Amino acid sequence: MAMRGLGNQLAVVVIAGCAIVAAPWMRGILPGQFLLDDAHLRDSIAGNLLLGDAEGFVAVAGYYRALGLAGSPPAAALVAIVLFTAAIFLAIGWERLRDLDVIGLGAIGASYVLALAYLAQYSKELFTLAVVTAALAMPRSRWGDAGIVLACLAYAGTVRSYWVIIAVLFVLWRIALARLRQPLLLLLVPVLAYAAMAPVFDAMLGGLQSQREWANAERASTSDAASLIQSPIPGATGVLGVVSALIMVVLLIAPVPLAASGSPYHVASAALILGIWCVALHPVVTGRFGARPAVMSVRAARAASLLLSLLLVQSLFEPDYGSYLKHLTPMLPLVIALLPAASSTRPGSAADAPVGAPDGVGGSDPGTATPAPSSTAPAGGRP
Repeated sequence: MAMRGLGNQLAVVVIAGCAIVAAPWMRGILPGQFLLDDAHLRDSIAGNLLLGDAEGFVAVAGYYRALGLAGSPPAAALVAIVLFTAAIFLAIGWERLRDLDVIGLGAIGASYVLALAYLAQYSKELFTLAVVTAALAMPRSRWGDAGIVLACLAYAGTVRSYWVIIAVLFVLWRIALARLRQPLLLLLVPVLAYAAMAPVFDAMLGGLQSQREWANAERASTSDAASLIQSPIPGATGVLGVVSALIMVVLLIAPVPLAASGSPYHVASAALILGIWCVALHPVVTGRFGARPAVMSVRAARAASLLLSLLLVQSLFEPDYGSYLKHLTPMLPLVIALLPAASSTRPGSAADAPVGAPDGVGGSDPGTATPAPSSTAPAGGRP
């Protein structure tokens, strides 16, 4: 039975309020395995750089110092959860909370649990969350899409270089979701993307998934073996490398190896990951973007494009399911934007204009209003 109206809004306010109050205390509650990056960043903030310290940690430490959060972990945790809350409300909006069903409310509650576990500390994920928040706040014109690409590139240039690939894939997914009416045709995007990347990765790194294989070899003696993400075809290159990467996409959506360990914690983590992707992929696999562009918002199209881009990249690099869930956490507001209550447009709502390809790629002029196309018309319109 659906929960409607003011009760939904009050429930989300209570959930968010409890999370904000709890945030400063989480570092004293969480097990040590959740605080490894926090400890590393505290060392970097203090200037105690480790030999071979990743440039990303150095950059993030500098950002925390610039924000005035270097000496106050509780304040850093509070800022992260407040920003997460802002992103959640940008994703769905106050009025649309009234339309949530029990699944939607559960998704928001679970998102806050993960946010408290992975964001309420010193973390690179705060800056992933900043990119996500900016993406949700961008205007619906082509400049909004350009702004998202620039935000991804800025993040790539300072913290995580693989976000360059995410920026490129975001553009491809934006176009594909608007133009391909049959969901099965969307499978061409990962196939063609991996096929294009394979020669470069083979020449420079030894294979599409060689970075993961190298990282796992380094961590095999220290990490929980059950949580490691093993490449389906180790050492694969060329066509086999593409096949292996595609299999890994499936295993990141449905983490069967993690659940197969039998550990209650791993089973729960696998269920969370599967649940996240069930929500995120539902409008994609049911063809709501291509076949029903008039009822899908620009915000939802951008959210799906960013999430799918991250999925394809993490299928190449992610070394274990624990860090995978951590990297998914700041992206959860994008998942909330894909809930049915958040992703469909309302008549007359300029903020939730119908989905379309970015202007300049076959879309209409952003300054003109276009009638909603029928379900049989080709996808188009402005973003």
